Amino acid sequence: MTYDTNNFAAILLKEQDDRTPKELLLLEQWYNSLNDKTQLNKFNNTNKEVKKAAMWSAITSEIDKEKNEETSILKLKQFKSAFYYIFRMAAMLILVAGSYVTFNFFNNKTIDTTQYISKINNTNKPAKIILPDNSMLWLESKSSIKYPARFSEIRNISLLEGKVFFNITHDSSKPFIVETDNGLKTTVLGTAFVIEKENNSNSVKISVLRGKVQVSDNVKKYATLLKNQGVDVNIKSHTANLFVVDSIQLTGWFTAKVVLNNVTLKEVAASIKENFGFKIEFSSTKLSIKLCSITYNTTDNLNDILVLLDKIYSTNHTFSDSTIYIKPARLIKNKVQ
Repeated sequence: MTYDTNNFAAILLKEQDDRTPKELLLLEQWYNSLNDKTQLNKFNNTNKEVKKAAMWSAITSEIDKEKNEETSILKLKQFKSAFYYIFRMAAMLILVAGSYVTFNFFNNKTIDTTQYISKINNTNKPAKIILPDNSMLWLESKSSIKYPARFSEIRNISLLEGKVFFNITHDSSKPFIVETDNGLKTTVLGTAFVIEKENNSNSVKISVLRGKVQVSDNVKKYATLLKNQGVDVNIKSHTANLFVVDSIQLTGWFTAKVVLNNVTLKEVAASIKENFGFKIEFSSTKLSIKLCSITYNTTDNLNDILVLLDKIYSTNHTFSDSTIYIKPARLIKNKVQ
């Protein structure tokens, strides 16, 4: 009698008393072969290039080998309990299931082991969050987001619900992507903008305060927005309407003005650390204790604030990860010469 893969599976599902002696012998020979290390190695292969077809080939080839051998049908001993065969059947099913899991594990090109951080603002006022790349956002009350603990080649974040203002650190090599329902993506390099998604609504609004963003999904590209431009996208019907942005209204729900009068640059640095997340180091104590008066908004571009300080104090600033280094411009010139 000839058995293919489907027939073999049918044997496993039969009741104990319904199996013929030849079927029982086939099962017996197969399970005995599991003690063979060579056989087991077929399913313990850690080569990431292993394919599903190869795994099933290993199983079916063993079945073919057993069915093609000329063996006499021996009557199995009657005292072997049903538990004995159930135990062996379970072992076989575990082996096949393990093969399937192994295939899916190695067949995936990438395995997502990223750790994610979820934030929900349960307070009655906006919450400020500093992202792994030192980009800053304001999360409106009852709003929620999700983002990686560390960004990789792409800086990605998910807006789950609510309203968020983003002030993105510029990095031309790593696009910043905010994703909402149905794959709607807002892609930027460095800018300031607001995304709003109301609960149980098909509408997602994107408004740009500074820079340029692109809004699209898997169906179409909706808009490329510049300063004071916005778009309202219906993620269900895949339609969009453009509108003009009122910058005061756009940021009025969270923005704050910082006024510093006759303070040291060291105190200015502390204010910048609090509002933008960057630590400032000065080349000398003498530079850090110089007096300063400055006013800025928390929505301002940090680099613009630093350029202003450079002009006032004849300094240069450089970024390195989350630290800003400030030193007199003449030291930079002398070093170049």
